[in-house]
Amino acid sequence: MFKILKFYLVKYCYNWVLCILKLKNYMIVLFCKKSDGSNIKSIILNIDLTEYLNTFFGYFDKSPFNPQNSNIITFHANNAKSCRKPNPNISTDIIIFDFKKDKIIKIVDSVYSWNWQQGARLHWLDEDNLIYNFYDKQSDSYQSKMYSLSTGNKRTIKLPVQESYKNKYILSISYESLYQTRPDYGYSNKIRKNLNLKEIFIKKYDLTTNKIEELINAEILLNKYIQHQDKVDLKSIRINHLLISPDGNKCLFLFRFVEKYKLQHLFFLYDFRSKEEKILIDHNMVSHYFWLNNKNVLFWGEIDNVGDYYILNSDTLQKKCLGLNLSDGHPTMLNPTTFITDTYPDKSRMRSLMKVNFSNKKIKKLAAFYESPRFIGETRCDLHPNISPDGKYIHIDTIYTGKRLLHLLEI
Repeated sequence: MFKILKFYLVKYCYNWVLCILKLKNYMIVLFCKKSDGSNIKSIILNIDLTEYLNTFFGYFDKSPFNPQNSNIITFHANNAKSCRKPNPNISTDIIIFDFKKDKIIKIVDSVYSWNWQQGARLHWLDEDNLIYNFYDKQSDSYQSKMYSLSTGNKRTIKLPVQESYKNKYILSISYESLYQTRPDYGYSNKIRKNLNLKEIFIKKYDLTTNKIEELINAEILLNKYIQHQDKVDLKSIRINHLLISPDGNKCLFLFRFVEKYKLQHLFFLYDFRSKEEKILIDHNMVSHYFWLNNKNVLFWGEIDNVGDYYILNSDTLQKKCLGLNLSDGHPTMLNPTTFITDTYPDKSRMRSLMKVNFSNKKIKKLAAFYESPRFIGETRCDLHPNISPDGKYIHIDTIYTGKRLLHLLEI
């Protein structure tokens, strides 16, 4: 009897703590200030569609906003359990939505290859076309589709998309390989445990000519840059986080592997003109990054055991520590000297949304959002902030209500 009473008492107290934290979260969101002292206009839109349990966009390096009309956004919506890992038998819908009219423009497709972190890599190529991944059961392969907003036409591409440059070309990676090492970024529809190194690649697909070109693979990188290959766990190798420069001529990527039980990070740049790659940073941890311009990169990393935001010149390889004393986050530029980023949960399980001016080192917390301990690993919900092309709105994904909700903040 005592054990039963103890159980319900603990459960009762936990629910009250949860309610208090949620209330705290709402208060922070409603009354937070911008660094210039003016009010941030709270949450102007909470995409909570009655027919779906979850609405979310995905990774911070892409934007849900249409490039020419910030009122039109695209996102994922599904009825999967928010605290469970993605199920390959549960689909997610691809939605185009006009948030000014509070109206679904189109349910584009329903796909089975998705994850909580990046969805189906859904994003706009231009003001008319968006792209996303899907699993083709007949060919047992991951592919991608382009969808035209104006015509409603769909175009199938025989490679999955990881990164793109406007409507010119896309870059593809092995999602089978990625699922083995980082399932939170991969898909579980097709599982292969014994991939060879040549199958861990970056391929380029020209959207005009349909030409496929392999740019690099793990075997090449291992042979050229790793001296003691016998000490590398070959099953741990992955290529991920591709990011094309604003002019479309270069691409950043991470090559990671376990060597002597330690995760190693090699930060690369690939030049499409010379068709050559070079190491920007090796054997120091690089996490998230963003192009400031065609030469300089903002990134968070641990360089010589100092974790902070840095600026890297990709030509000279010179690095400058910004001395912001911020933890790892997902940075997106607001203007040439200011970026928006987020944090991982603190001791109170609050994720913060930050505005950072690195020229004068002014840092302002814009908002904070509670995340229950139930959401961890593959089921976590990073804020992944992104800014609309007109600079009026910030997109974030949240889970403080217990389900995933796409939010827009007006700045």
